[in-house]
Amino acid sequence: MVKLAVIGTGGMANNHAQNFSKMNNCTLVAGCDIDAEKVGAFCEKHGIDEVYTDYGKMLTEVDCDAVTIVTPDAFHHSIALDAIKAGKHVLCEKPLAMKYEEAAEMSDAANEAGVINMVNFSYRNSSAIQKAAQLAAAGELGVVRHAYAYYLQSWLAQDAWGFWETDPKWLWRL
Repeated sequence: MVKLAVIGTGGMANNHAQNFSKMNNCTLVAGCDIDAEKVGAFCEKHGIDEVYTDYGKMLTEVDCDAVTIVTPDAFHHSIALDAIKAGKHVLCEKPLAMKYEEAAEMSDAANEAGVINMVNFSYRNSSAIQKAAQLAAAGELGVVRHAYAYYLQSWLAQDAWGFWETDPKWLWRL
């Protein structure tokens, strides 16, 4: 049984909690957010007993194997490093980090600590991706030697939200 703590309890955290709750080998043991009202409501909604507003305190007090980090992007790096230092496996909501150097530091720290540090990929739960994985696992596609995918998003073709080639807040998606 994997005991999991959720750090950051905004909208995407609900998706994480709902999906992890469906797994027979996973239990949600703690929730943490700087907003006490928000984390309290989140934990009540998902049946989580341990409620924290300080993730550092949570990492030292809660018996958990792993954390899922669902905070604003700029905080992924520092929280992940603290969780890794505490010996926890880490699933980061995308992006893993804001720049390569931070991601490399997270990877190196995880390797040294012997824990997993991974990112939640875009469209992991897409029905098309799920079906392709099922077909491949069942051997229905034969030996897969190469896969090609094309990423079609409206924001790639126009710059209404900023231009992905020059604005780092969009570039990580590619």
